[in-house]
Amino acid sequence: MAFVAGVTKTVGDTLTAAQWNDYYGDSSSIDFLKTELDKINDISVDATPARAVDVVYQNTSGGIMIITVSVTTATGGSGGLKIGSADPPTTDWGLFENSSGGTATLNVLAVIPDNWYYEENKVGGVGHTLTNWVEWSMH
Repeated sequence: MAFVAGVTKTVGDTLTAAQWNDYYGDSSSIDFLKTELDKINDISVDATPARAVDVVYQNTSGGIMIITVSVTTATGGSGGLKIGSADPPTTDWGLFENSSGGTATLNVLAVIPDNWYYEENKVGGVGHTLTNWVEWSMH
């Protein structure tokens, strides 16, 4: 249930931690959320990993990983990001296709659980160029 401005609160009012906790209860309290966020004590980023199209990789960081992949492709180019708990990954997480004409840069973002596999692959007949790949590991 989201907070809704009402008789005693209006949009723009500041809520105290006590008011938040009273409204949402223990499982969504500020203290509970802080405790959960404190468990992520280290976030590392690799902005230039050596990655290639149609190669399977595994998240062995010990925590979740967030990845963003950017590709450039001509008209008719398509691809996707697959993730899964087994090699090869089979779940289509993000698909992209350039049907607009000309060259386009397309982006996909995914959250990869620890020990899962992921792969950026070419789907259509027109190839694409990997232009950016960034990985954030949360330990």
